[in-house]
Amino acid sequence: MATMRHLPRVLSLLHHGVLLVLLTGLTVHVAAAEPGWRAVPLQSAEQRAAGIPGGEGGQWHRAIAVSTNGRFLLYGTDVGGLWRSRDAGSTWEPCNVGFDPRGTSGLAIDPGNPQRCLAVGANSMASPRHGLWLSEDGAASWRQVLSATICGAMDFRRQLAFDPTTWDAAQARTGRVYWSRIATDAPGPGRTEAIPADPALWRSDDGGRTWQVLPGTAHLAGGEIAVAPAGGLLYATHPTGLWLSRDGGTTFTRILAGPCTAVDVHPRLPTSVWATTPEAALRSDDAGATWTMLFTASSLPGKGSLRDVRVSPVDDRRLAFWRQGDYQADDYEWPRFVSHDGGRNVLPASVDGRSSFLPTNARQHVPTWSPIDAQVCWSSGGDFPTISRDGGRTFVPSSGGFNCLLVGGKLAFNVRDPHLLMIGSQDYNGAVTRDGGRTWTYAPVSGHRWGGFTYGGYAIDAQVMVVGVQESWGSSPILSVSRDGGVTWSSTGQAYDGVKVATGDPREPSVAFAGSLRTTDRGMTWQRMAGCSGVFAHDAVGNLYGRGPEGVVMSGDHGASWRLVAPITGTIEDLAVTPAGDQVWVVVDQRELRRWSAGGWTRVTNLVPDQEPTVPRVNSVAIDPLDPQVVYVGRCRNRYTSSVSVQRSTDGGDTWASLSVTKPLTDGQRDGGREAFCLRVHPQTRDLWVAGGCFGLWIHPAPSASPGNTP
Repeated sequence: MATMRHLPRVLSLLHHGVLLVLLTGLTVHVAAAEPGWRAVPLQSAEQRAAGIPGGEGGQWHRAIAVSTNGRFLLYGTDVGGLWRSRDAGSTWEPCNVGFDPRGTSGLAIDPGNPQRCLAVGANSMASPRHGLWLSEDGAASWRQVLSATICGAMDFRRQLAFDPTTWDAAQARTGRVYWSRIATDAPGPGRTEAIPADPALWRSDDGGRTWQVLPGTAHLAGGEIAVAPAGGLLYATHPTGLWLSRDGGTTFTRILAGPCTAVDVHPRLPTSVWATTPEAALRSDDAGATWTMLFTASSLPGKGSLRDVRVSPVDDRRLAFWRQGDYQADDYEWPRFVSHDGGRNVLPASVDGRSSFLPTNARQHVPTWSPIDAQVCWSSGGDFPTISRDGGRTFVPSSGGFNCLLVGGKLAFNVRDPHLLMIGSQDYNGAVTRDGGRTWTYAPVSGHRWGGFTYGGYAIDAQVMVVGVQESWGSSPILSVSRDGGVTWSSTGQAYDGVKVATGDPREPSVAFAGSLRTTDRGMTWQRMAGCSGVFAHDAVGNLYGRGPEGVVMSGDHGASWRLVAPITGTIEDLAVTPAGDQVWVVVDQRELRRWSAGGWTRVTNLVPDQEPTVPRVNSVAIDPLDPQVVYVGRCRNRYTSSVSVQRSTDGGDTWASLSVTKPLTDGQRDGGREAFCLRVHPQTRDLWVAGGCFGLWIHPAPSASPGNTP
């Protein structure tokens, strides 16, 4: 718990009015025990009034799996971690305890025991932390069971399959599981590194705990797999056809020639199998000996290959599938279809995203039927989960709790009203809250229907807001300004260079900063500052602190001039200052945390390590404005998910404790604050706000026994 020894100093500052600028309207919270993480979903006032739970989404889905009771689901994203639902997809929560990968490309749940789950680790870049991960407690925690240096950035296959005929009641698990490792791998957009290929089929005979490669299966890897409910029939798709093994993957026979894009089986029809080729959907009721064509792609609207045929476990006449055009050619039509009569009549399916906070973009259709209700099917919409309750005809957002927006640049509360906050987003423009995160409005900054790349947002007041806009991830941001509360935006044409951080002047309402730019007329005009490339913080008397070419710089004249106060070598990534201005904490080169005090720097080396203790990583630092002994540090690994993403000191940095959840999740506990690249303390509520890289916005409360929060 926080020390009380600095309380007299803080009270003295309050008595002399020094902290009034920073802490006007301070709310004192009383708590008997410190709660844990709380999500901050982007929920509109209209959604809230309609009873639609918040959960904006914001990450590209990769896989969905459902338990045989239809209640427990897993949902995997590309780089935003794993999510689980325990109420049939109505609400979601992150479940990444022990799970190192940033994302996944495949999921499976033991058909006999939903506590046992498998995930294929993936990301936008390759890593030995990928491969196969096992949970034996319903995704409350995970451990790696097979390392594979893969990427899987654009991998959407059904690549994991339990063999239901190998159920072991004594072990309470299905014994045999198969994995089809990716065959042709490539990094995600914007990356070029080569990834070694090692295609093969793998098998486990102990429920996924240990794995063995199946010799001679390299030519079958990289497709979909499925296991029939009797006889242990293993089907594997490949560009050369559909292959069948009757002996646990030892030998295979081709049962369908030509490219095969998907395969599915039915839990009550042991010899029935469905498949799609790029041009047709087919069914066999004799394990592939003979085939019946159900329909052809040419008979359907749209273009591209038929993909991912899925049959309802409740009604084998119900089929869902889609067509995929050329992703590289920016063909995003990707129409969806459903049939309720076995393929004789094919109907269009759609996504109704009107109740979504974010725009609804075309995404791969990964239909997953309910095992107990023929009317229910899950998939994705844009970058959020969806559900159909009309047999796959219409999908609507079902993303309560699914908050994983990537905030672009630094967070910055308004310096007079910290309940006012404008954030940017690397993919979805941005959003504004005027009530401390309770409700939000979407900010269509770029003007693009699909979203936009914005960084370093700030609300100068309730009407005037600024943010840097990029046309692509790698381009230079240009400052854009709104003068109607974020409804419409105009580009200034000026480069938003320097640090992607914006803030205001606590003593002068007309002054604000965006990177190296400064305005003295509420955003009407902007001038480049000399000697400062980003303003991060201010002390209790209103002195401003920023990044200069040689270290930390300070201004006492509203940013008109800057002087060096703490020289340092390296690039300052983040900065925090105590209210008294007697300490400055900085993050340097995303590797070091340093503290300036009494005219010198101290390198902080006693942080709690994560999975790679020999590779330092620090991304953000924040100080509690009421008790400067409370300091927070954030860590975002990007290549994998840090196990200790947020940590806190309550004694000024002498000791540190992890706030990240590292033990299996318990009921009611939330796995928040992952991949923390920006931390800020709300100066009234004293809550720690965390922007996680692709893991959304989260709040952690102040220490329950620190000043202002004492019972």
